[in-house]
Amino acid sequence: HARKCGRPRCRGLRKAVEFDIQLETEECVRGSGRLLPPGGHAKTLLAAGGSAARLVELGEEHRELEAELRKMAPPNGRSVLIFRSPCGCAKGRMEVWGAKKVRRIKK
Repeated sequence: HARKCGRPRCRGLRKAVEFDIQLETEECVRGSGRLLPPGGHAKTLLAAGGSAARLVELGEEHRELEAELRKMAPPNGRSVLIFRSPCGCAKGRMEVWGAKKVRRIKK
């Protein structure tokens, strides 16, 4: 198919969405590896190029997008914006952590 990008599991979709938003709770984040610290800001976009991933710097114009993603993120969780190419394969991802809530220890 001419719509495929050449990646191993590319489905070659005709009208794929341009981006996906995933909301990950504290339990989901705990089970996976962390790319950014919980208190850190997402100033980089993780772009998957071939088999290796590289970091791409984001400019100042993405602060509004980052603020909206932070509002959507659950406490102690994160929201992940996944950019997609026309065939449906992931081009890159932006992770923004939600508000950090401290759990109280019962005595």
